Amino acid sequence: MTSAIASASETIKQLVNFCSISCVNFDAFGEVLLLLVGELKPVLGKKRLDEICLERFQQYSRTFIQSWIVQGKVFVNGKRVNKAGTPVSDEAVVEIMAEVPKYVCRGGHKLEAAIEQLSVDVAGKVALDSGLSTGGFTDCLLQYGASFVYGIDVGYGQVMPAVVNVMKEEATLVTLVKPQFEARRSQVGRGGIVRDPLVHQEVREKIINGVENYGFRCKGWIESPLKGADGNIEFLVRFNRTTDKFENEQSTPKPDTQ
Repeated sequence: MTSAIASASETIKQLVNFCSISCVNFDAFGEVLLLLVGELKPVLGKKRLDEICLERFQQYSRTFIQSWIVQGKVFVNGKRVNKAGTPVSDEAVVEIMAEVPKYVCRGGHKLEAAIEQLSVDVAGKVALDSGLSTGGFTDCLLQYGASFVYGIDVGYGQVMPAVVNVMKEEATLVTLVKPQFEARRSQVGRGGIVRDPLVHQEVREKIINGVENYGFRCKGWIESPLKGADGNIEFLVRFNRTTDKFENEQSTPKPDTQ
């Protein structure tokens, strides 16, 4: 019993130091616990910084909020805070010193680079954003003058056949290639990062060859100006649907199912 009390006393001493309580009577065990709870209660009543930001700046997504916090662009009572989980009281003054994002997510900036550097004409076109997610590509397409954008989400191995069926002759396809999802497991390093340029090349060639098998021709590729969320290098590839392939598909006789 004595050893148990001694152990409890030591634990309480550590908690007291943590809670900055300078004067405690360790003989009054119940009183100590009461003092500790009283000291901890205000801390437990606080909210995470990212939660406070989401409540006060509802026009921005959690992704943007957390990114700005990590970048040191969020200030609490005039002090820079770069940890999303930092406890913040409701009375605190929270400010975000960051530019208003051009697109709803980082994907918009990636597609913008492809449109500019690979000379993709979007104005007045009807577009398909396959793999909609947050909508960055759709946002970018609309800002570049697309007349209409169909946005859908997709599953594994279902994209190419569906895309081919709805695309016109000479239609343009821009795809974002993420090597970390295409490389073999042995080629992906610690933290899910693909660092070997040869693996990047292998993945690009695999994607290009695979898409060209569906009747497209590669018109060029660029490295994305923005890395993936984990720091992976990504690529954007432009394809055009080839007229001769389109004509061959139309002229191919269909089997008699009757």
